[in-house]
Amino acid sequence: MAGASELPSLFEHENQSGIPDRAVITLGSMAIALALIGSMKTLVEAASLVFLFTFTVVCGLAYRAKAGRRLITGLSAVAGVAASIMLVIRLIEVNPFSFVMLTLLVLVAIFGRPIVLRHVKTRPLQ
Repeated sequence: MAGASELPSLFEHENQSGIPDRAVITLGSMAIALALIGSMKTLVEAASLVFLFTFTVVCGLAYRAKAGRRLITGLSAVAGVAASIMLVIRLIEVNPFSFVMLTLLVLVAIFGRPIVLRHVKTRPLQ
């Protein structure tokens, strides 16, 4: 993502094995912070919610673009929305603090990323 100017070029760095080490360390640190704030169970539920959201968006885009079988992509998008709603409700009931923290992280990603990218050096797409 850093190579596509979606993240600061700092995260584009790779070690000798071709692994984006700075990005992996940052992601791991964020996971540790989330685990310390809540529990491992909450972290897994939050990760599941992110995966469900991604799956739902991809299915919705595929349905809209008429890619694949529309019945399958459409039903998958609807099922993803339903499962996401149920998981959000569960997360709010079980650990509202973790839900608030996840919501804050999402808001930072949505609104903070453009601000950071304006002020940090990124490499143009080649």
